[in-house]
Formats: sequence, structure tokens, C-alpha cells
Amino acid sequence: MADQNTAVQGAEFDFDKFRGVEDGLVRKMVSGGAILIAPISASPITKFTDDKGLLVEQTGFIGLGRIAKDGAPTFNSDVQEDTVETWGEMEPSRRDITTSTLTVEATLQDTRKETLMLAARRDMEYMKKIKAGANGEFEIVDNPQPGTQFFQMLMIGADGTGEDAFYFGRYLPRVSIKIGTESWNPQSEVTYPLTATATKHTKLGFSSKRFYGGPGAKARLKAMGFSG
Repeated sequence: MADQNTAVQGAEFDFDKFRGVEDGLVRKMVSGGAILIAPISASPITKFTDDKGLLVEQTGFIGLGRIAKDGAPTFNSDVQEDTVETWGEMEPSRRDITTSTLTVEATLQDTRKETLMLAARRDMEYMKKIKAGANGEFEIVDNPQPGTQFFQMLMIGADGTGEDAFYFGRYLPRVSIKIGTESWNPQSEVTYPLTATATKHTKLGFSSKRFYGGPGAKARLKAMGFSG
């Protein structure tokens, strides 16, 4: 007599059911997105979409323009841990995560006030004082002082449009930003490679918050395992 616990073999086994597969959960940011920044003093983001699932315009946040297709935001978590080694055991008997640092990399394409501000390590108050001359010329002095400028940052990614729009959001309430190598190679556009490092906002109590929304997300709540 066969064991009742014997696994069913081959095509008779429903792997989709076994894996919990649901339609519409493989997402790609094919509809693009945006990176926005705001002064550290701006009101924090508390809502990503409105009652209809449409993106909410965030007061005080300014978009950084176009983003290279091969330079869309990439989120990197560097997690460090301490371990306790025990005599006679081959594996650590204890692991403790001690640091977790989130950095975001993206490549900005627009030469504009905000990207030039970041490249020169300036803040928004400094940039307000920049006025062009009658001939259209303006100048920005790279910050000669040590120190770090902090901003708030919101990144939005979109998959689908209309009733199928599914939005991803990452809100970093306190980030330092640096711009990498600026190349004037005539074979490609001038870009501004951005690296943002998230740090904990003391009053808010976090360094990163994720938002998910849009009509497409609402229609798939049950499939994703959430209740409405």
C-alpha cells in the first residue's frame, strides 16, 4: 500500500497552487517614474495616493527631471552583522544585525537648477540667490566648506496606465546626496550620477518608507495577500 504522504509526481502536481501563484503580480517599471527632493524642513509625506488611487502632489517637492533608462533608481542595502563563535561548533551560535545602510543610485539627464545644485553641493536657499545676467550667464560656486546637505527624497515608479496603473514609492525623509563623475564626452549626453544615502529621521523614527498604490494595486490587493 502506497504511503499517503507520497508526493504526486510530474504533470499531476499543481506547482502554481503549490507556489501560491496569482496573475498580475510580476511588475516592471515600464511606465517610467520620477525622483523628487525637498528641503529637510518641508512637511513629511503622509499620503502617496488620493481616494481614487491617483498620485498626490507633494507640497515643497521638486522633480529632478529625466532619468536615464539604464540609470533608473537602484536600491542597495548594506547589512552588517556581528556573530558569536562557540568552541566546538562550525557555525556561529548567534547573529546580530548591527548596521543597515540604504543607498540609492540613479542617473539624472537634465541640466537644470536642481541637478546643478546637487553637483555643486549647495542647498535650495543658496540657489534662490542665483540670478542670470542680461546675457543669460549665471555662475555657481562649488561649496568650499566641509559638511553635508540633507534633503527629503521621494522616488516613484509606475507600471501600467489608467485603471491598471500600479505605483511604487520610496520615501527617504533624510538623505545626503552626492553627484559622481560628470563627463563631457561628445558621444553621450551630460549626466549627473546620483547617490543618495538614507539616514534615520529622528522625529519620524525611520530612514525609509515604502508606498504602493494606484488602481492596479487596489485591484490586486487580495492576490498580493492584503485586505482592503
